Amino acid sequence: MAQIYRDAAGLDWVAVVALPRSDFSGAINSGVYKSLYLGLLVILLALLFGYAILRWALPDIRKLTLAVRSIGSGRPLEKLNIDRKDEIGELAESFQEMERHLRTDRLTSLLNRDSLIAQIEFRRRTDVEPHLFRFAVLFVDLDKFKQVNDEYGHDEGDRVLIEVGLRLQNVLRKEGEVPRFGGDEFIVYLPGVADEESALAISEKIYAVLNKPILMSNGEYFQVGASIVGALYPADGLDLEALLKVADKRMYSVKKFGGPAFSVDPE
Repeated sequence: MAQIYRDAAGLDWVAVVALPRSDFSGAINSGVYKSLYLGLLVILLALLFGYAILRWALPDIRKLTLAVRSIGSGRPLEKLNIDRKDEIGELAESFQEMERHLRTDRLTSLLNRDSLIAQIEFRRRTDVEPHLFRFAVLFVDLDKFKQVNDEYGHDEGDRVLIEVGLRLQNVLRKEGEVPRFGGDEFIVYLPGVADEESALAISEKIYAVLNKPILMSNGEYFQVGASIVGALYPADGLDLEALLKVADKRMYSVKKFGGPAFSVDPE
């Protein structure tokens, strides 16, 4: 570095300052290295922080992913058990609410028809021995439900449907599923039940429970009653629709003669 100076006598002087190149470049390199190390440290801390967040959130995200697949495949959905106050927790709550509306009947909170069909198909596809896949279905039709609506009103009719759903669940416990099929009709799905005797024994328990009087809101008791028929897969049909057609025929006999029936077709 050079600079010109003029003294009082009018003479010009040149001041030259020389530094070793190594000192100059060393100072620059030192600053560059410090900046580089600091940048790498920041990146490393960001990666570690991101990894920690991912480890914290990933298990619950995986639960949500599996739950989405379950709905699409018909697999029975277990409780998510996601207890969070962040966006993932809100997403889990929204998802379970959506799943409830898709799979259950809003009045009784029982499974709906579409959910039952999806579950049967899922179990049929995933059974380790498809050729041995068996189940029974019981179709439950309330006998005097229209009379309840006419005499007590539709709100009381809703209470009766809820009570019937609870009674069916209490009878079955863990033996099967109880979807509401629509209106005053219910289905009892009995996975693994392959013979008429076992299914008929369960239908007789259901018949006895549903024929007990129901306490109405005005303090009166009303015996709604029920007609029950059953069908076996695959003996009576290869899908739910085929089993329904068999059940419709058998329901005629039951309505006429009373009591549960399983294999008695109308003549």
